[in-house]
Amino acid sequence: MAILLNVKNNVLKGGKHYLTSDYKTRNSNRSTHNGMDLVGANGIDDIIAIENGTVTYTGYDASGGGYWISITTNGIEHRNFHLKKGSIKVSKGEYVQKGSVIATMGATGNATANCSVSYTHLRAHETRRQVV
Repeated sequence: MAILLNVKNNVLKGGKHYLTSDYKTRNSNRSTHNGMDLVGANGIDDIIAIENGTVTYTGYDASGGGYWISITTNGIEHRNFHLKKGSIKVSKGEYVQKGSVIATMGATGNATANCSVSYTHLRAHETRRQVV
């Protein structure tokens, strides 16, 4: 798990971002946070693959995540949510290299940040158990 927590600097192209909500931290009137919210230093930034892996899902979830991607690497699934509409650059079944651009951050779905702020919500799961 410590290795996964170190991915924060490897999610956005250029590695510059602001962590607006870390894993399991929320203020008193919000539920537990099940991932990390990252805002790019440039406002709207490209998201990169944090590891080599296979794209297992790309699509839209109207009930929460908006446009999102899932990439699986050695049994660990990395998910990026709230992507900008039309920005997904990969397809289901495609193999991606660590560091390649996969999408652009946005504020789609049930985004918790101010809607004028683009960001991504990152989660990681291992064998049906959430890791980050």
